[in-house]
Amino acid sequence: MKNLFLLLTLIIVLGSCKRDPIDYNELALSPQEFAAKYAIRGENFTGKAQDGFAIQGKKGTKVKFPVDAFLDENNNPVSGDVSVHLVELLSKSDVLFSGKMTESEGALLVSGGQVLIQATQAGKVLRRNPSKYIEVNVPTTFSEEPMDLFVYEKIETGDSTWAWVEGKPRQPQNNYYTFDLPGFGWINCDYFYNNPSPKTTITANFNPNGSGYNGAAILSQSIMLVFKDENIIVSLPYSNSVHHYQSYLNSLPIGKSVYMVAIAFDNRNRTYFGTRSTVVAENMHVDIPVNPATQQDIDQFLEQL
Repeated sequence: MKNLFLLLTLIIVLGSCKRDPIDYNELALSPQEFAAKYAIRGENFTGKAQDGFAIQGKKGTKVKFPVDAFLDENNNPVSGDVSVHLVELLSKSDVLFSGKMTESEGALLVSGGQVLIQATQAGKVLRRNPSKYIEVNVPTTFSEEPMDLFVYEKIETGDSTWAWVEGKPRQPQNNYYTFDLPGFGWINCDYFYNNPSPKTTITANFNPNGSGYNGAAILSQSIMLVFKDENIIVSLPYSNSVHHYQSYLNSLPIGKSVYMVAIAFDNRNRTYFGTRSTVVAENMHVDIPVNPATQQDIDQFLEQL
């Protein structure tokens, strides 16, 4: 997950690089082109804090802010214009390119949609007024199953993960998951995945396929796993102990059909992309063939999701 964020930040670093004149590279997406097409972007809204206001994202998420819903750093209600930033992750491709994987400290989550809600005034971060009900409606375009509520927060190790909000199950009603905003930040409608099949650990590696590779240095890469029949997308962190990308220990159910996805940038301003369809087997290892990626390559894969 962190690797994916590194991939996107490299876009700025690589911005001044020149393209390799080799023909195949003219077909490959640069990091800038990759970001322009696939990076997840949010929307910005403005409203009067003292009046209360509502927003609706392009993908259908609705948030209703009552009067005095926002507090300043001294816990005083604010007035005047408030800026609200909203990000909606309501498909597998949204999650895949966002870095917000559906896992909680190694446990798999089935997602019904994720949103980021942030509020600022004059550049200063605002807090949620706990005495006010802030209604959030997340459309059931990703799933119509009953969902729990999770928030994204730091844990003792210093990493961030999805944390269950106790006592907040949600049944979908009128095509929405409706809940009181637990706090500004990332919120996830999902539940812990429960599969009785035996579990295993798998490893994977990024394998340049030859065509167009030509020995370029890979600057950063990320490997992810997408369940074909569940809304589950997880990252495989790199393990220095086994020198492979590795799933969380004993987390993947044997027999599940999945896609393995690899994304990377090289030092010649090229994006690499590769996928492999497979079935999870005990202690399996997967080499994912990748090549300099075209938009057509990526779009054809996303259509399968």
